[in-house]
Amino acid sequence: MKTFRHLAFLACFSGVSLPALGANEAGSAWAPGVSSGTGWIDVNKAHYPYSGEDAWEMGKGSVSSYTDSSMCWAAQSSNMLQYWQNAYVAAGNVLPPGTPNGYIDGRENKTRRQYQIFEYFIENWTDAGGSAEYGIPWYFSGGFYSEVPTDFGWSEYLGGAEKGGFFKNIYPTAENLKNSGDFIFYTYSNKDSSNTFNSLKGFSSLLINCLQDAVVGLNIYIPQGSGSSVKHAVTLWGCDYDVAGIVTKIYLTDSDDGEIALKSFSLSENSGSIYLTDYTENGLTRIQDFSMLSVEDFLPIPEPSAFSLTAGTLMLGFAACRRRRKT
Repeated sequence: MKTFRHLAFLACFSGVSLPALGANEAGSAWAPGVSSGTGWIDVNKAHYPYSGEDAWEMGKGSVSSYTDSSMCWAAQSSNMLQYWQNAYVAAGNVLPPGTPNGYIDGRENKTRRQYQIFEYFIENWTDAGGSAEYGIPWYFSGGFYSEVPTDFGWSEYLGGAEKGGFFKNIYPTAENLKNSGDFIFYTYSNKDSSNTFNSLKGFSSLLINCLQDAVVGLNIYIPQGSGSSVKHAVTLWGCDYDVAGIVTKIYLTDSDDGEIALKSFSLSENSGSIYLTDYTENGLTRIQDFSMLSVEDFLPIPEPSAFSLTAGTLMLGFAACRRRRKT
C-alpha cells in the first residue's frame, strides 16, 4: 500500500486550516496550490446556453455547427485536467507530444473557450450533456469504464480509437485509472457506502478529505419551474467549514457565467438533500454528485529535517484522517 502524505503537511499546500489538537475550530480547505486569488481555472463556453448567441467568431465552420451550449461537463473536465497537468509539469515532468495544454494563441484574454483542452473536447464530442466520468478517463487512457450512454441524449464521442489517451504511460486503460483511486466519483444516495453521501455532514466529510490532494467537479440540479430542473457541471476549488466540520460555503468556477471568476455560494440541508441557497433566484439548487481528481503524486515530500517537533506531533495526530485508496 502506498504511503500517503499526512494532513498536517498537506495543509502547507492545500490551504487546509488545521485546528489545534483537541479543539473544534472553523476553517477552510482548498485544492493544493489554490487559494481565493490563485491556482484555480475557469474554462468558459463560447455559447451562452440561454442567450442563443455565440460571444465571438470561432473561425471554424458555421456558428450553428460549432456551438458548445451543453458542454458544461467538458468545461468542468477541462478545468480539472488542466489543473492536473499544471501539477504534473510543476513536479518536473514533461507532457507527452501533442497533449493539449494552456491557452490557445490569440485567445488568452477572451472570457470564453480559452483553453486547448476544452477545444479538444469540442472537436471530439457532440454538443450534448455528459459527464467527467467519461471525459476524464478518455483523456487519460483513450478508453471508458463502459460505453457512453446514447439512449437519453448524451454527448456522443466522435474521435475514434486514435484520440484521447494522452497519459497511457500512467493509466493504460480506464480501469487502471478507476482502480488507482486517483479519480473517484461520489453520489447522493440513500445507501451508505464510501462512495455515497446522504447528508450535509457526509458531504462535508468527503469534500474536506478530497480537497487535501484533489480538485473537485461538482454536479448540480438547477430548478426551472413547474418541478423541472436541469443538470449542470461546475468546478469546486475550496470550501469553508464551521466548528463541527460542516461545510457552510463552497468556491466555484462556472462555464455558464461569462466571466473568469471564482464565486462563493452558501449551503443548506433539507430532508437530507444539500442545496446551494444563493446560486439562482428562482429556487434551491440541489447537489447531486461530485468527482475528485488527485494530484497527490505530484506534491513534494519534505526532508525529515524540515519537520519540527510540533509538526511531527500534528502528523501523528492526523495520520488516521488520510483516506486509504491505492494499493
